[in-house]
Amino acid sequence: PEVKLPTTTNQVERNQANSLPHPGQPGHLLQMREDMPIETELMLLCSMSGSGSRTVWEDVTLSTPLSFSNNCVQFTTVVSAQFWLLKLPAWMASDKLAIADRIFRSAMRVPYLAQLWVFWREAERKEGVELRVVMVTEGERVTENTLEEKENFTLLGKSAELDILDKSEMQLRISGNMETISGSVQKINFRPFMENRATAELKRKEAYAPAAGQVEVVTDCEEVLFTMPLLFQMGEK
Repeated sequence: PEVKLPTTTNQVERNQANSLPHPGQPGHLLQMREDMPIETELMLLCSMSGSGSRTVWEDVTLSTPLSFSNNCVQFTTVVSAQFWLLKLPAWMASDKLAIADRIFRSAMRVPYLAQLWVFWREAERKEGVELRVVMVTEGERVTENTLEEKENFTLLGKSAELDILDKSEMQLRISGNMETISGSVQKINFRPFMENRATAELKRKEAYAPAAGQVEVVTDCEEVLFTMPLLFQMGEK
């Protein structure tokens, strides 16, 4: 006997002020500023990834008819899956699946309150210093009998409380008259309530200039999370 699969109709509300373009048609002009209109495109993405598997998105805009009424977008499907209507600037359309994947993964990650603590000590290598950045989740105690105290590091400074996403990969960027020595660790993979440390060995670019510079902590989304000036008093610690 023939089995007729059930169909489901999905409705997605849309902003009344910004009507959505039909698939395959040029995007409408969304007036962000009077002198800078941005052309946008609407895309329907689908994922049939199972529970516990990484979500993989497929563009089904052209194969799924969309209808527009009462400020809603409607479409019909015979499969059970995740659907996502995504509106992007037209110039991003060629990278839509990669962009959608980054947005989705970022939205699924849990944010935690954390602080960055920056320490330093003179290195065994002549004219070198070791810079250590510690990422501390809210509630952790780092001021009593710490590893940094035992290893004779000195505190340079710390950040205010920051929102940091779980599993973020932070990169240390050094500028000024300091640079990292090849092979030195420059990344922190953030895990809440665990030890998150990175130690980078630095040296002066110009031997006779002050041992000064700047450290930036940058997320895997290229967001500058924290910036601090560096000034090392070599031989005066």
